[in-house]
Amino acid sequence: MYKGNLVFITRGSRSQVERNGGLKEMWKIKIIYKDNSSCTLTGSHKEIPLELAVNYFNKYVANHVIRSARYQQYPKKDYSEMDLLEKIEELWGEGGY
Repeated sequence: MYKGNLVFITRGSRSQVERNGGLKEMWKIKIIYKDNSSCTLTGSHKEIPLELAVNYFNKYVANHVIRSARYQQYPKKDYSEMDLLEKIEELWGEGGY
């Protein structure tokens, strides 16, 4: 199981980046469900580890009716937002699986 410096954030907690001194290397997953509720997950890694991405997908996306599940790596100017499943496929390919 993955162990690391992770933060679970829910709606309205945009100030997390500010509280951590303006982290420059981090990632964020934003999930919007069919009823328009949302969940945001963040981590202070440069890139989300594959095992963690799959774990979050299984826990918060699979078997739920969602509108979107987007992955964003920071700083935003260097990385484009992408679908969470696309990110998992990218990480899977990089790992040689």
